[in-house]
Amino acid sequence: MKTLTLAAALLAAAPALAQTPYLVKDILPGADGSRPTELVAVGNRVYFSARSSAAFGAAFELWASDGTDAGTYRVKAMPPKSILRRLTAFGEKVCFAAYTEAEGEEPWCSDGTESGTALVADLAEGSASSTPHAFRVFRGKLYFFARDASGNDKLWSTDGAQAGTTTIVGSYPFTPSSGPNLVATESALFFSASSEVSDRLWVSDGTAAGTVRLDTSPLHQRSEGVYRWGERVVFTAVGDQGDREPWVSDGTVAGTRLLRDIHPGGASQARSFFPLGERMLFTANDGQHGLELWQTDGTEQGTQLVRDINPGVGDGQPWAQAALNGYAYFPANDGVTGVELWRSNGTSAGTELVADIDQATTIGSLPRMLTPAGPYLYFTVSDVLLQRSLLFRTDGSAEGTAAVGRPSFQADVAGQPFALLGTTLFVVATTPDQGTELWALPNAFTVASEADVSVSALAVRSVGARSVELTTPAGSVRVEAFDLLGRRVATLHDGDASGTLRLALPTSLGVGAYLVRATAVTGETASALVRAR
Repeated sequence: MKTLTLAAALLAAAPALAQTPYLVKDILPGADGSRPTELVAVGNRVYFSARSSAAFGAAFELWASDGTDAGTYRVKAMPPKSILRRLTAFGEKVCFAAYTEAEGEEPWCSDGTESGTALVADLAEGSASSTPHAFRVFRGKLYFFARDASGNDKLWSTDGAQAGTTTIVGSYPFTPSSGPNLVATESALFFSASSEVSDRLWVSDGTAAGTVRLDTSPLHQRSEGVYRWGERVVFTAVGDQGDREPWVSDGTVAGTRLLRDIHPGGASQARSFFPLGERMLFTANDGQHGLELWQTDGTEQGTQLVRDINPGVGDGQPWAQAALNGYAYFPANDGVTGVELWRSNGTSAGTELVADIDQATTIGSLPRMLTPAGPYLYFTVSDVLLQRSLLFRTDGSAEGTAAVGRPSFQADVAGQPFALLGTTLFVVATTPDQGTELWALPNAFTVASEADVSVSALAVRSVGARSVELTTPAGSVRVEAFDLLGRRVATLHDGDASGTLRLALPTSLGVGAYLVRATAVTGETASALVRAR
């Protein structure tokens, strides 16, 4: 019988790391705190919503921080009862939905200054709310759904100013309750929406003429969402027989099709799609193995069970949330350890438990808020008995999985997304003295230098503000750029190369640090840090 408390089990499981989180600013002194939400990194600041008063009806306002007390400030005062939601990075601006009693909930944007923070447009007019949602950046503009003055949901775009805000003209039969989600690829916008027929998949190039319904697609389950997969999207749909199965679309009628009938005569409940390299991972039930980890390469034959994590008909319920060094990380339940942190490289042998963190109960540590930072993955684990969460870090190994800042940082990480600014990780945490406030973890990872990192004859080095120099023997080589969250953001070269090539980061990539990695056909790799200024 397991009799240890989770705290004792955590102490036995792994030593705490030397890193120490610090309180960025005690915005609202006292046990309640300012309750920051909606963290998002833009440029050299983290923006968030917080309150500076504990009075009834106190406004939640836009704040910004560079990680210092002096550099943490209220961007703009808002009227009482104001609420900010859906903070989204848009170039050097942050845009969001803000509710005020005078204007309802409408789109706003800010450049980080008081004068540069304003209502974009009162789309619903007066105190009625347009309820903007599903913000997505596409071809230099911000697209979103919102209601007009007549209460009709429409697709809109903005450049951040009222004059540059317009509806994608057309009378689309969306219903206000449909809640369409919006996914942007490089070439198209995809979304699902209710119409006079049923929920359908739509595609748009950002113009009225280029916004069409894929009429041959089946009834789409809006609760499952649409997920990007390169230039395609995948989604769960209901076919003629009422079976919920995985579908894929490239934005054409011919390219919108069923991937595989995973549970013939039943419903696989395909969900939680997550891209990993050229494959897409997801959760599905084939009627024999419960909800388990599956993958697809886009073909029927290549849509297969990866591993039966909870053997038999039990549900492993994996939900891939983050990618790091070729692995997808997710919480899952093997029926023995409870819900713990797992990872997979898309193979059965490469799908494994990272660490049994909670050895005290069969519930598991319930990992969440998975956030890559350099070579590490940060996340929270739950102490169910003491009703708190602890901040953890892993390098993908059991021995490299440990609590951060313990015992000095026994805070309740309050379920808000982390934000990474440079090498500093920002979190929302609760402590008895300060209440819920903004905290930061300096040096969440370290970058030794911008010097070459090379293997054998393959080498990459930073040359200038946005360029790298690739030295390679004859053969095929792929050169990719990744942001500091480990997400691939550009392919700089893919094909034959020999000698020395000079490659530049795309101008579409904003200011910041990027890891450029070259992979030769032999499997050799080389990388360098490039700072885009």
